[in-house]
Amino acid sequence: MMINLLLAVGSAWLAMALWPSIGLLRGLSVGFACLGLWQLYCAIRTPRHALSPVVLQLGGFTWRLEDFCRGWLITGQIGTGK
Repeated sequence: MMINLLLAVGSAWLAMALWPSIGLLRGLSVGFACLGLWQLYCAIRTPRHALSPVVLQLGGFTWRLEDFCRGWLITGQIGTGK
């Protein structure tokens, strides 16, 4: 979130600095203004989905349900007690 706010402020500053120019730089100014508004929106919006609870913590690592269930490969013959 902090990087979004920094990008929004930087883009707004560039937009204001380039606005007095004529021609192509004025177009860049509008582009920087739009980028700043988008970054501000990204910084203040709420996430679309909440994070799932932690299912395992081991040695400083944490796994959520989606991470824990991904990537398991269990091999063996039928009836070997996998």
